[in-house]
Amino acid sequence: MGDVTKTKRKVLRSQSREIVNRVYKYFKAEKAAGGTLCDVDKARERTCEATGVDLQLISRIAREAPDFPSPGKRRVMPSYVVNVDEFDRDVLRRAFHSLVMQRIPPTIERLREEFMRKTGWKGSVSSMRKIMLAMGFKFNRTADGRKLLMERVDVVALRTIFLREMIGVLASKPVPEIYWLDETYVHQNICVSKSWMLPGEVEYTAATGKGARLVVLLAGSKYGFVPHAELVFQSRKKGGKMVHADYHDDMNGACFTQWFKCQFLPNISPNSVIVMDNASYHNVEVEKCPTTATRKADICLWLGKHGVPFTDDMTIPMLLLLVKQHKPATRKYVIDDMAKQEGHKVIRLPPYHCIFNPIETMWAHVKRHVAVYNTKRVMSDVKRILLEAFCLKNDLWRGSVDHTMKILHQYIDREPHLQLALQNIIINLC
Repeated sequence: MGDVTKTKRKVLRSQSREIVNRVYKYFKAEKAAGGTLCDVDKARERTCEATGVDLQLISRIAREAPDFPSPGKRRVMPSYVVNVDEFDRDVLRRAFHSLVMQRIPPTIERLREEFMRKTGWKGSVSSMRKIMLAMGFKFNRTADGRKLLMERVDVVALRTIFLREMIGVLASKPVPEIYWLDETYVHQNICVSKSWMLPGEVEYTAATGKGARLVVLLAGSKYGFVPHAELVFQSRKKGGKMVHADYHDDMNGACFTQWFKCQFLPNISPNSVIVMDNASYHNVEVEKCPTTATRKADICLWLGKHGVPFTDDMTIPMLLLLVKQHKPATRKYVIDDMAKQEGHKVIRLPPYHCIFNPIETMWAHVKRHVAVYNTKRVMSDVKRILLEAFCLKNDLWRGSVDHTMKILHQYIDREPHLQLALQNIIINLC
């Protein structure tokens, strides 16, 4: 028997071991037959019979020699179920508050079980964790190192401020009229996903692509939508494609301010309260403070305007430090000043709390109406159907306002006890 060359020992995986076993059995079969089972001139075919590997793969491996790149492993990535609307998110937030009020530490597993029981949602613990983080929750460590799911401090503070402002509004005599406003969008090719049809009818064909987009701005009080105050315009395009993926980029401060001044304020009752979210175009500042992106000359101009002494040899970081020390404690917004001049008050919704805006409920009904009657898929027709929907949905709007006020009162009653109960949980865990 000839000398067997010893090589460095390798760890063979299951597939390699299976091929070695096939070759071994093939050689044993040749031994039993007293000769080769395949013509020795046909090396590729002989390798195929010995290893059980396809001929084409053998040819490719021979071309790759001596380097054998490993094929990429196909990994099945988990699909997270995070598409939850604002109303289901409110159910989840209430479930969190309910656990806190019962002095039960709110864990992701407990919230998932409660949410599945109330809504039929089917998702993993990882999906629930992603949803909670997207809703303004975070994990805080207790004194003993354990993690506790809590609402962010800034979110709780802004919600408390909002609720206190609303308490003051509702306690006024007489109670001022409250107006809510919000924005959304509608695509040109919006349609229902399924429809009934009789045998023999022409099959309904959905359009390919979403088409152009209409941006919609609407406002209303408990008595209905504000007359002559709806704003509907087509999203900008460039080269046949949408410039922005989100309608918030199509609405800017100048556009919103123009609508607010010319269409909204002249058509509402005197001494009203206006509730809106914190979109950037709602929060255009009267005078924006300098930042690191501001030129030195502009920073010096701001400091001089506010009577802050400085010298010419100061660097930008030194000037910005002076700005930080002398900037106003609170920001002033153009919209707030404009409303105040007309005798109105602006109140902003806390982050992640769209449930306090009844227009959020109406968008689903309005879009459904447009989807049902949008048969031509022409932009002018979509706009006409959209404006019709505002008139037809007034009864639903009043019900939505009543529902929002009911939720608001529930939060007002619960908020003082909620933070005390959460503090007791933290003390008990520590």
